[in-house]
Amino acid sequence: MLSKEDMADVSWSDSEVAFVELEAKARSWLQKQWADNERANDDYRAAYINAVITFAHELGIPIFQDWKLISSSDPNVTEAYDRFISQVDSYTLSVTIRRARNDEHSVALESATKTKIHHLIKRIRDQIDAAELAPEKRDSLFRKLNAFAAEVDRQRTGMQVFGALFAGVSDALGDAVERSRMLEVMGAIGRMIGNDKSKEDANRPRVPAPKPSKRIEGPPQHGRGTGDRQTRGGWDKPRNADLDDDIPF
Repeated sequence: MLSKEDMADVSWSDSEVAFVELEAKARSWLQKQWADNERANDDYRAAYINAVITFAHELGIPIFQDWKLISSSDPNVTEAYDRFISQVDSYTLSVTIRRARNDEHSVALESATKTKIHHLIKRIRDQIDAAELAPEKRDSLFRKLNAFAAEVDRQRTGMQVFGALFAGVSDALGDAVERSRMLEVMGAIGRMIGNDKSKEDANRPRVPAPKPSKRIEGPPQHGRGTGDRQTRGGWDKPRNADLDDDIPF
């Protein structure tokens, strides 16, 4: 169903995203089979279900753990397919929404940016080693630094992890000179992250502004002019109407 080439561009670092991408490839395969063969065949339904179940089991997606592989000769294949694809659609939509919300506080770093940041992480590590710190503070900084290094290698880097490291450095280093040197490196990392985030936001499709609603005019009032008022005898002009007539604009 899927070739090695199909697997090569999957986001393996995030199990949920990897599942969504693999399921989309499997569904594309299924739709192609139906288009080429001009009919919906239970063999294809069963192959799709079994492939997606396998993806879920290998990636540790718990919502599909109760589903079992199915044979194309099973008389309930069509019914199982309808139930299964409804659950898949619901799950993939949920993942897509959650990831879209998380994107606001994360960034897909460019490869060159990641290389530069890892170089600066090594400098921070050396500075922590050289600093006069209590063992527990040193260990805490190394944990935050390691967490940030791992975050940089993810498909999307969460900004809150960098913020935790920045706060940890500011709090742990009492010596003003040491803190200044390390924060200078942290500032360089922050600018790199900010630059990539700005590029990403600039390239993100914008939702067009809604068109202004068309004003609905009231029914026309016949037999009177604008600003006239009704009296028992009909419509009279307001008191200042004659003055308005004398104004040339």
